[in-house]
Amino acid sequence: MNTTAPCLFSSLPSALQSRFVQFLRQELGSGQNTTLASPDDWLQAALVVDPTVQVHPARGTFWIRRGRKALENMARHFLVVPRPVAELLDRHQLLRANPADYGLTDEEWLALAL
Repeated sequence: MNTTAPCLFSSLPSALQSRFVQFLRQELGSGQNTTLASPDDWLQAALVVDPTVQVHPARGTFWIRRGRKALENMARHFLVVPRPVAELLDRHQLLRANPADYGLTDEEWLALAL
C-alpha cells in the first residue's frame, strides 16, 4: 500500500491540510457527538499541536503518528461540547448537574451556561 513518509502537519500543502481538518472534524468531532468549531478553528488547533502525520493517498486518509492525544484533548475541551452537557442544556437540567461530573473547568461550564 502506498503511503508518504511521516511529516509535520505544518509542512503539508494547504489542500492536504484542508483534507486533514475534514478528517479531524469527522474523526474526533463525531466521537463527541457534535462539532461546534469551524474548520478554521480546527486548522488553528492542528497548527498549534503540529502533529506528525502520514498520508495514505490511495485511500485519502491520514495516520497521526504523534500528537493524537493532544488533538483529542483539545477537541474534547475546546472544539466540541461533550454529549451529556448538550443533553442537559436541551432538557434545562443544567442547574441540577454537577460540573465536576463532566471534567469541565469553571470557565467552560460558565461558557456553556450563558
